[in-house]
Amino acid sequence: MTFTGRITDAALDDFYARARALVVPNIEEFGIAAVEAQASGRPVIAADGGGATETTIPGETSVLVPVGDVSALAEAMRHTDFDRFSSDRMQAHAARFSTHEFKRRFVAEITRLTQTSAAR
Repeated sequence: MTFTGRITDAALDDFYARARALVVPNIEEFGIAAVEAQASGRPVIAADGGGATETTIPGETSVLVPVGDVSALAEAMRHTDFDRFSSDRMQAHAARFSTHEFKRRFVAEITRLTQTSAAR
C-alpha cells in the first residue's frame, strides 16, 4: 500500500480506472468519491450510511456493509465478484450527479414552480 498525498485530477482518474473498487469505510455526508469511482466504472464498497445510501445502488453499483462492522467490510472486500458489476450501469448512475444533470433538474424545478405560481 502506498499513500500518495495530494494528487492531480488526472492521476486520480488513473487510480479510479485501475482500481478493482473504491472502499469507503466511514460515513460521508455526500460521498463525492463514490460518485467519481462509479463515473469511472468502478464499484464501491461502503458503510451503509450517509451519502453512500443516496449515491450508490446496492448490488448494482455498490456493496454496502453495516456501519462499524470491520468483519463485514473485510468479507465484502475478500468475496465480492467485482467483475459482475456493469461499468456502463455504474457510469449511467453516476451521470445523475453531473453538473449538466443538476442544471437541467434545477431549471426544470424553477420552471415548474414559476408556472405553478403564475397559475394561482
